Amino acid sequence: MCVLTFDLLQPRYVRKFACVELLLYAIFCALILGASHRAVAQSPTLHPYRTPGAIALCGQLKTISPDSGSSIELPLLDWIASSLVRDQIPIWLDRRIPSDIELRLEIPSEQTCYAVLQNVAREIDAEVACVDRWVALVPVGFASRVEWAYWNSMTSQNTRLRTPVKNAIAWNDGTDTRQIWKSFLQSSGIPVASPSPLIDSEPDVWRAFRFEQTNAAAIATLLLSGFDQRLEYSADRPPTIESLSEAVIPTVAFQYSSEIPKIGKQAWQDWRARWQELKVDRLENSAGPNRDIWEILAPVAAHRELVDPLTPVPAPKRTVDPKQPKRFTGHYRGETRRILESLSKQLGLRFEAQGLPADLARREIDVVFQNASLDELLEKLSKASGLRISVASMKLLATPLEP
Repeated sequence: MCVLTFDLLQPRYVRKFACVELLLYAIFCALILGASHRAVAQSPTLHPYRTPGAIALCGQLKTISPDSGSSIELPLLDWIASSLVRDQIPIWLDRRIPSDIELRLEIPSEQTCYAVLQNVAREIDAEVACVDRWVALVPVGFASRVEWAYWNSMTSQNTRLRTPVKNAIAWNDGTDTRQIWKSFLQSSGIPVASPSPLIDSEPDVWRAFRFEQTNAAAIATLLLSGFDQRLEYSADRPPTIESLSEAVIPTVAFQYSSEIPKIGKQAWQDWRARWQELKVDRLENSAGPNRDIWEILAPVAAHRELVDPLTPVPAPKRTVDPKQPKRFTGHYRGETRRILESLSKQLGLRFEAQGLPADLARREIDVVFQNASLDELLEKLSKASGLRISVASMKLLATPLEP
């Protein structure tokens, strides 16, 4: 057997190993530095107003409203229903806003859907708050609080709140608010430590509704805000329910990277001019000028407006041949008679129920329709309600099916 030996303690070998050690140390430092740059470049959570739902809503709000250049003369609830079916804009009406208001207002021409919403909000003495996929009509003075409560939920450590709900949260007409809240907690799996005192002590019943294509943070914010409540989080305990109106609304921080160059110089300058209560720190990144981090401390509404230019205006809808039948997309859930009365007003027809028994009029139905003709929509409503529903002589007719 032949054994090869080396004198590793000779000076030349010591120098070689010292060089190798320095080289490995340099590589290690480079890896750590690169990792730190990557960590800085990533925001801790998804921007609350860059979720798929928020982006979809932002695009729809930028489109020109079909109500432009016309008058709105509808009950508030019917106009809300038409906004969903016609404009694909879901609206949440705060429980403190009367639902029996009759809208009567003129809309100037070339108004966006967002501008029309603002007009309606002023008409009913309310404000507009954007919460993920939803527009909320809330009492004056509460819009900024509702948006902050949503932001606070989305940026908390509770990842379940940011997760899109898999199954819709829905209820029928006349459902008790206690049951709605209990059902939401069970489906979302959020371990709320404290009960909701106001919901428990002052329950009321709500009309049918359906939450979908959104996250648990948005649903919790909208359900609680009408009771002047919000969720509060800390790292060492489950969420608790606190007062919304008594909260001190702070400015909030968020780190931006590639978004700022995409916004554009003019939009960036205009935004900074509109918002005075800002703190902007630019953190240089050695990876390149386009990789810099922008840490911005601002009101929630300012953060929402900042990312608004990132959503393009949707392409105009193709002009519909007046000879072609109109198509309908949306969802109806609630009492049959209420749904048919709302549909008749949207169509400009007079609703007429001939010999309609009370049990059929109050029957709860749930109908989803996508790109349906009027005949197809009426057929779906007929099958769900057990009625014969038709249009004749500018009337929407509903009659019991013959035995």
